[in-house]
Amino acid sequence: MSPPNYTFKPLSSAISVFQFPGKQPQSPLKCVAATASEDYFGQMSSPNHITLAHTDNKDEYIYRNKVIILDKETKQRLKSMGEIPLENEWTFWYDKFVPNRPATEYEANLQVISSVKTVQKFWAVHNNIDGPDKLGFRSNFHFMKKGIKPIWEDPHNEYGGSYNFKINKQHSIIAWRDILVLLIGENMDWIKNTVYGVSVSCRQNVDNYQIWTAHSNSKIDDELVKSKLTELLYPADIQLFYFKMHKSHADFRPTTPTTPTLTLRSLEPRAKITEKSIEKVVQDIERLKLRAQ
Repeated sequence: MSPPNYTFKPLSSAISVFQFPGKQPQSPLKCVAATASEDYFGQMSSPNHITLAHTDNKDEYIYRNKVIILDKETKQRLKSMGEIPLENEWTFWYDKFVPNRPATEYEANLQVISSVKTVQKFWAVHNNIDGPDKLGFRSNFHFMKKGIKPIWEDPHNEYGGSYNFKINKQHSIIAWRDILVLLIGENMDWIKNTVYGVSVSCRQNVDNYQIWTAHSNSKIDDELVKSKLTELLYPADIQLFYFKMHKSHADFRPTTPTTPTLTLRSLEPRAKITEKSIEKVVQDIERLKLRAQ
């Protein structure tokens, strides 16, 4: 399969130059023979037959079932550049599943792992924390733009939604890494100023993914998003892909103040006017006149 017509050149090098030995994501997949052509990150793919799906060599990384080799000249040039800033600062979050926890206590259970604003810091954090394969059942990792919490009611998220899909566990480790790189690269129109983050949640045979968006999907073709993710995350199989607005969740609790509803008291029925009641009114008026004299 030939690469799609979009690339991640601005991050090409940094994808592997700042990774550390022995910390590569592992997968049971075997790499296929690759021809010497550019991958998404602008690097040359290895033409050798590969029998392992991961490598301990810090000059190599696995992408789309191929081992990508970073040439030494590019590596040295990048290291001499100093820190490479990201366009936005991002935060890693974690929340542990607590049985019978009410939805109102979800936010209190969120834990910040670290925030990153350079390529080097991103890899330093990513390579030294667990991946989706180590998550407890129904626990979650989140990766969000700094200042935005992974909750539906956050003011940034309140009018948005998420692309939801499932990925088999054997593909999830590398898929998680590649989605994170996609987000920090911000090179696609449907991501820039649109996507706020991603979450992964452990289930029995698959991991559930959510890509958080700032608004609805009314102006974006869902099939286009799915096809681009399918190309990026190959060979992972994206299952049950759909979009859902945050406000449509049953447990959604809006934070935007609403106009209070006025409650009107029911009016008592008017007393029936009779000759006797008229006479009483006249008597009351006469008494008031006498008091005024």
